[in-house]
Amino acid sequence: MKKQLLLVIAIVISIMAYGGKYYISPSGSDGAGNGSLASPWKTLAKATSVAVTNKDTIFVLPGTYTETVRSYLKPGVSIVGQSAATCIIKSTITGNYGELINLQAPDGTVGNQEISHITFDGNYVSANNYKTALAIWITGVSNVSIHDCVIKNFMWRGVIFNGINQDNPGTDVGKVHAKGNKFYNNTVTNCADYGPLSGGGSGALNIGFQDGMLIYNNTITQLGRPEGKNGWPIKYWNQGWNQGCKIYNNVLTKQPYGGSYPGESGWDFCIELFSNAGLEIYNNTIQGSIDLNYNFKKNYGYCAWIHDNIIGPSVPNTKSEGGIIFEFRTEAAIVENNILRNLTYGITYNTRGVGNRGGDRLNTNGDNIPQGYSFIPDNVIRNNLFTGLYYGTGISNKFAIGVISEGTDDPQVNNMQIYNNTIQGASGINGIEMTSQSNGGKITNFIVRNNIFQGVGNSVYANAATTQSGISINTNDYYQSVAPVWSGNGVTITGNLNLNPQFDATYHTTNSTLIAANIGWGIGSTPPPTNCTYTYTEYGPCVNGVRTRQLLSATPSGCVQNPPPVLSESCTVPNVPPTADAGPNQTITLPTNNVILSGSGNDSDGSVASYLWNVVSGPSGSVLSSPNTPSTALNVTNAGTYVVRLTVTDNAGATGSDNATIVVNPAQTLPAPTITDLTLVLPGNLTIKGTNFTGAVIVKSGGVNATSVTVVDPQTITAVITTLGDVIVTTPNGSATKVFTIKSIETTTKIISQ
Repeated sequence: MKKQLLLVIAIVISIMAYGGKYYISPSGSDGAGNGSLASPWKTLAKATSVAVTNKDTIFVLPGTYTETVRSYLKPGVSIVGQSAATCIIKSTITGNYGELINLQAPDGTVGNQEISHITFDGNYVSANNYKTALAIWITGVSNVSIHDCVIKNFMWRGVIFNGINQDNPGTDVGKVHAKGNKFYNNTVTNCADYGPLSGGGSGALNIGFQDGMLIYNNTITQLGRPEGKNGWPIKYWNQGWNQGCKIYNNVLTKQPYGGSYPGESGWDFCIELFSNAGLEIYNNTIQGSIDLNYNFKKNYGYCAWIHDNIIGPSVPNTKSEGGIIFEFRTEAAIVENNILRNLTYGITYNTRGVGNRGGDRLNTNGDNIPQGYSFIPDNVIRNNLFTGLYYGTGISNKFAIGVISEGTDDPQVNNMQIYNNTIQGASGINGIEMTSQSNGGKITNFIVRNNIFQGVGNSVYANAATTQSGISINTNDYYQSVAPVWSGNGVTITGNLNLNPQFDATYHTTNSTLIAANIGWGIGSTPPPTNCTYTYTEYGPCVNGVRTRQLLSATPSGCVQNPPPVLSESCTVPNVPPTADAGPNQTITLPTNNVILSGSGNDSDGSVASYLWNVVSGPSGSVLSSPNTPSTALNVTNAGTYVVRLTVTDNAGATGSDNATIVVNPAQTLPAPTITDLTLVLPGNLTIKGTNFTGAVIVKSGGVNATSVTVVDPQTITAVITTLGDVIVTTPNGSATKVFTIKSIETTTKIISQ
């Protein structure tokens, strides 16, 4: 028996398993459809209004859709397309803050859901010609993944991950953070504005009250609007309050800055995050600055660990561009192994006064902290390359590394370590600058060592702080730059050199004296930027919607990232199509014209929803008595070969089928009968001998029908006659006649004819 397994749909997906499955198609109908694969709906809005149960999935079939109203997605419900190239959802929803998809639930709700493999288009053309403000807005929900999507042309923002339902709380004390959210493998283009609608700048991706969120392998670009109207790729939401988040392996591009002073035509930010703890930013290529405000380490080893990035445009801007900005308080930031290129300033700490709490914070628990927002304790800047520093036009910082105080000149810096960096640039740029500390500034344990300064103005330039001690500037190289200067007491400047570093093509020194003294980037106490290669086991089986794999190794030895020992991702056990059994092949011969077909179906991961028999091929005139039941009867009128198919559909809309072949032979044509002998036992018991006595037999004697006619075998008939005369035997194949001629009389009652 030959079986065939037919799959109706094959979509590559990774979704939560075991829920209901619903489908939308551009050719579907919201009114007449039922959301099945055979009868899909037309719009996402309709699907999200019906698919409301945890682990339900809405499958977006290939095509282009137009959504006119907001879709309210429920927690636990996933939206999955086949690919972003073929599944395109365009929005015509209007309104300043209207979103295409809204997912909102009470704080702490666990979604275990995803949105993936779809293009979302907001139809933005210009400030005067736009449709939808926002693609996706998530509030209060954890374990949501958005991946492998294209998000483009939304007027205000692309995606918002908001961990809580309270706006601008001023503190995170007692608040529930969303956990486990992911944003990866996405392309986001032209989805962030700068203007009145945002009250400043918005983000293509916006995050707030997130714990452990992962943002990776994305390309986020904001170039598509006029000068001064572009927001930034990544921005905080709802005052930020993010902790333990990671941003890695992304390409983030902001339009080059066009202002002449800070705030004119927006800002140069590519990433702007507030109230950070345990933030890690690594292995990104970033055009535009990283701006981090209110930075606390809490229970982490750092407030921010920024490493192994390329920061800055590939070619210099004529206006000023910045690299990394720490604003207000910054505790235990680590900046290492980065390339900061073609910038006017590299790393700046912009402090505020001790009593300044900042515009986005309230006078509530946690704000009245020692040293306020001037405090910079335990920061490390090491093993970075600053190259192509230039003197951009306009008002801005002009240094590789510096601390400034905005309006109060009272930074509180303790245990700052700056070592093994290479700083190369123009003469109008200082290497390290500390000039805003004369009005209550306190600088203690400030170490500058083993750095190369080449071609800049002042290698180290600082005026005296109100209080300072433990300042050490030693074993640096200041080639084609001014020697280190730091005014006041408590300063040791010793062992610095003025040697040509003899850079190679990657700005590593080849000067043997500097190498021996461990001066410059890539040869000090930390390794050069090295991408780690991680080896993991294969993913294990899908269990409760999650599959994991284990870390085996990280190479090369000494790479600085901290890979998770276990990787997990949402998954599904793909729907297994049902199997059908149409029963055995059969053969009949006319005039038999009826065949019983005993079929069956099985679904290993669900249930069989329906059966359907149909005749695939064969002569005309066949009829199936019960085509929608497991078993049926085939009635035929003509000889030939019939192929009959049983199709089984499961509860998810997938199908399986099996064929059975029925051979119907034509009726056989037999020879006409013959009569060889007749024996009569009086008074009328006649025995007829001959050949080909088959089928319905009629016997006549003397023109009168005999009774009790019995075909004993094809050569023998018995009958009872009442009249003696010519004997005629008739079968379906002909007749035979025998004249009763007496051959012998054995007894007075038995007469034998010849």
